[in-house]
Amino acid sequence: MDKITTDLINTAMKNGYGVEITHEMNPRTTALTSYKHKKIIINSNYYLQKQIVFQFAHEVGHVLNGDASNNPLYYTPTKYKIEGAANRHAIDLLITYYFNNVPKEDANVVNFMESFEIPNRLSKMAIEEIAQFYD
Repeated sequence: MDKITTDLINTAMKNGYGVEITHEMNPRTTALTSYKHKKIIINSNYYLQKQIVFQFAHEVGHVLNGDASNNPLYYTPTKYKIEGAANRHAIDLLITYYFNNVPKEDANVVNFMESFEIPNRLSKMAIEEIAQFYD
């Protein structure tokens, strides 16, 4: 398990959420957060393997944002409402790992997004958050 995953697990647990990582889900099933059960479920069988960490960070974003719902919150790559806020939080969390020790002039949003298979429709959000990281 890498440092990002370990830190995301620890962040979830510090906020009262358990984490289940399973390989038994359909490859098209995304990660989800259950407010009712205080649990994040990560599908390690997801067909876009590099995106799993982004999905996990997105779900932790729901936890850190205090999102509560009677229904499970599934990862969706939208820019709007609580899903958009969770995506923004996920990008912020991953930026701190990816760009740590990277000079501003070497920062590359395309490489960052490809590393975590962040959907292209979130590129504007990523550009904004990277700029804020270096300010």
